Amino acid sequence: MLLPARLISTGIALCMLGAPATSKTDAIEAFHAKYRSLSSMRMKFSGSDGISGTITARRGGKYRIAVGERTIVCDGKTVWNADATTRSVVINQYKPLSTDLSLERVFFEIMSVYRSQLVQSSAKATILRLTAPAPNAVIANVSSVDVTLDASMNVSSVAISSGPSRISYSITKFKSNPATATSTFTFLIPKGWETIDVR
Repeated sequence: MLLPARLISTGIALCMLGAPATSKTDAIEAFHAKYRSLSSMRMKFSGSDGISGTITARRGGKYRIAVGERTIVCDGKTVWNADATTRSVVINQYKPLSTDLSLERVFFEIMSVYRSQLVQSSAKATILRLTAPAPNAVIANVSSVDVTLDASMNVSSVAISSGPSRISYSITKFKSNPATATSTFTFLIPKGWETIDVR
């Protein structure tokens, strides 16, 4: 299930603070200046697959995803997949090289590795298409990602293409580099819940 897991010149800095991008180069450089240095993030998402929720994540495989009654938490080593409806938790090992894709991998891996091409730019929004720089650099079978940015260079949506499938996510309340407590990325199993450890 797809879930929901830098600044160089004055011109770029002004663009990131909300000034509209004035050229293709400005837009791409501003995007990479911000997202290649991203260390943590927080946002709400709503997908074309009907899945919506919230995610808080930190670079290094740490995330907390809440979707309805389900909470998925990872501290970079262990993944807890908790379901409040069944009062159960499945514990697994985090696999950083897995082919599974989640939104934090789009932000922390794909946005750092893939190359950007300007698709559309206006005073209100910029759309970039991200593609792998080489066939052996493809992450989680993702062929491309279309990223829509608002005037402040915050991501407002992503459309992910993987083979013949394409899924889009609308993103709101995006916050780059928020302070996140270490406890955010651990899950305390409630008393009486069933624990299934498959590590």
